Amino acid sequence: MAANLYILLITLLVIISGFNAGPPSTTHINTYDESFEDEFQVEHLRDGDGKTFPEHYRFLRLRYKGFIPATGQVFDSTDKQGGLLEFQYRYNKGHMNFGALFIPTCIDKSYPRMSTGEKIIIICDPGQAFGSAGLRDGHKILVKPNETVAYELEMVNAQYDPFNFKLIRKGVNNIYPKHGDSFRYKYDLWVGDDRDFLVIQNGDSGTRDINGAGFDETESECVNEAIRWLTLGGIAEVNCPYKYSHRHFRFEEFHISDRTDLSYRITLISLKENKYDVYK
Repeated sequence: MAANLYILLITLLVIISGFNAGPPSTTHINTYDESFEDEFQVEHLRDGDGKTFPEHYRFLRLRYKGFIPATGQVFDSTDKQGGLLEFQYRYNKGHMNFGALFIPTCIDKSYPRMSTGEKIIIICDPGQAFGSAGLRDGHKILVKPNETVAYELEMVNAQYDPFNFKLIRKGVNNIYPKHGDSFRYKYDLWVGDDRDFLVIQNGDSGTRDINGAGFDETESECVNEAIRWLTLGGIAEVNCPYKYSHRHFRFEEFHISDRTDLSYRITLISLKENKYDVYK
């Protein structure tokens, strides 16, 4: 009898914890390795938590400052971009332009290995930085040709959720949409946190394909983020800050400013795996 009660209690705890969970964790693809410090000169200013690393298609928050080691002169920093950099990490994407200036190879290789809270200084030789071209801002020379540079990097949050993802109802299984699949969803859309300001009710997305870039690029990033973590029949709510584009949304039709935050309630009603129906 006691053994049966124990099994029942454990089962209930698993169900409850699964229901309250946010997006499921994905594999940390680009793990830290010793060869990184063989390739670059790295000074560790502060340890991170050692467990929360950037993951494919998850968002992160980063601070950085680029400077010339010989003089200490700063040529770029997140202070020029509002103090914080927020972007979606895509594994093996190559060089990324975070703001006004080009970010060199050494940074592409370093931040994915940093956990939340970690702070480092990395020295980048010209071959991993700006090479023989150097770096200019118009006519102003910021980095001379073949000059060594350094970056101070701080991983503020390696897995940041800018959309406040909330799982309202779990789907019927553990099959999530992936490359090559197609899907369809129903949605409600309202302004900000005001559910009474309902813009669209029971909208239908039609069938959408997941392409090589990840998810349907005609959708806003917040909708894609919700779909990514839903299984068939699952329901989620996300907030969509205006800075994440509401692609093809006709603001003028609803008399709404294009700088308006929106919220979605999304139900995944169809999922086809590699163009073949998984569910009959």
